[in-house]
Amino acid sequence: MEGFSESLQFELKPFNIKVKLIEPGAIKTEFYDRSQDRVEAPDYQPFYDRTMARLQQAGQKAPGPELVAQTLWQAATDNSWKLRYPVNSADVLWFRKLAPEGLFRAVIGWYLMRK
Repeated sequence: MEGFSESLQFELKPFNIKVKLIEPGAIKTEFYDRSQDRVEAPDYQPFYDRTMARLQQAGQKAPGPELVAQTLWQAATDNSWKLRYPVNSADVLWFRKLAPEGLFRAVIGWYLMRK
């Protein structure tokens, strides 16, 4: 989605059409409860259990969906050419932008794999 939005921004700018990309991090919604349907894969279960526990924890501590609504309104009405609008995700996006790809992947992998 990110790459598509970046490309689309370049293509549509000559027509004065702005593209906005909302990049939400953890937001307290029903997503964490209703997104649990999956295919059973025993080899994947330990990773799944760790990851879902962290996602549940992040979702419980996260701000509500009103923050996303405010950001959507800002993006729709600010009349700028700004592409990215992070919502509770600025730290991860900042690290991703500054860190070399290998370091970013290593840190995220460590975080997901630690017990």
